[in-house]
Amino acid sequence: MHEVPSSVRRVVEDWRAAGQPPQPPIPWPRQRWIEDFPEHRDALARLPDRLDRNDVRAAGADAPRSTGQAVDAFLAAMAWGYGDTVGYGRFRTRRILDSREDAPDRLRAVAIAVAEEGAIFGYRALATTSRLEGLGPAFGTKLLYFWQPPGARPQALIFDAFVAGWLDRHAGIRIDAVQWSVKAYSRYLELMHTWADELRVQPDELEMCIFRDEASGRGSQWGDGRPKGSLGADPVFELVSRSPTYLPFAAYPQGGRALLGKPRGGDGTARRSYGVAALQWGGYRCAYCDLDMSTFEGWLQLSIDHVVPQQMHGQGYPAEWVLDAANVVAACVACNGYFNRDPVLGDVPATLEAFFELRDRVFKERRARIQERRSAERSWFEANLKPR
Repeated sequence: MHEVPSSVRRVVEDWRAAGQPPQPPIPWPRQRWIEDFPEHRDALARLPDRLDRNDVRAAGADAPRSTGQAVDAFLAAMAWGYGDTVGYGRFRTRRILDSREDAPDRLRAVAIAVAEEGAIFGYRALATTSRLEGLGPAFGTKLLYFWQPPGARPQALIFDAFVAGWLDRHAGIRIDAVQWSVKAYSRYLELMHTWADELRVQPDELEMCIFRDEASGRGSQWGDGRPKGSLGADPVFELVSRSPTYLPFAAYPQGGRALLGKPRGGDGTARRSYGVAALQWGGYRCAYCDLDMSTFEGWLQLSIDHVVPQQMHGQGYPAEWVLDAANVVAACVACNGYFNRDPVLGDVPATLEAFFELRDRVFKERRARIQERRSAERSWFEANLKPR
């Protein structure tokens, strides 16, 4: 028997106190999806302007019937998952579909597996025989959730970086949501079903409560508004303490362990184009000092930092790694001015995973140095310049 952590009880109690609201529907850019997937115009046109979980579940009901209906259902789930603010969503969706000629057949096979054999069989199919490049557990488990018939047990549940991050920080339970692992997903389902039964809620209601709490804390479009705790006494320059082991990349697509493509140039500014995605992934805060950038004044401070500096691609590092969105973080102008051109010493990583490990180490070391420098500069300011 797994005892229900107090933090899990708290999110359910908060949800009940609010009247047990469903997750609000989210807007999505229908016309842009139609332009990028014209062969699925009719299916996309049938979806409402704002998608909620029930809408996507209804769209997935016929996924096992044919490859075309499986792709229609896949597009509905991806549109819901990316919402209105993640501009690369359609590109990544197209890349998944184009990764194999039999991608539609594989999607249908997943739909059949989860419908006829259950959540774990569907997950195993996604991880093995029906695996598609670019489709990780975060979005793969969305398909399982929406495509499983109502009332099935165990219920397939969405498991992404938001849920995994919340469980790690608030319940002390670490389950990898990035790598495909039947064992990890089975453990997750077991915990969630046990807790849900104890709390007398449905497993997906519990998942939604956890997801919404984490999304709100990060200031995500899927949350309740601005980040929790963002209204400090000095919201523009407040330094908020985070764990020394904090890494922002856990909130990136696929946990920040896959290439995401070069940030889009747009109008050439971080604030309105190539920095927007990193800002959202980072919960509208500076990755180094936690400056609240969800306000207009904070947003004006937005810049983008390449954790492994850009110039390293001239030292043998692959440009597609160094310049990728997975190597950038949202940073305030001040923090981005500290140590941002220090070279990375040592051999060039031999694999992408080794590069991500290097990126994580460089980020933690630089964050510690930046916080030390900010502390010293704050002391000078308060001693010499702060008005009395």
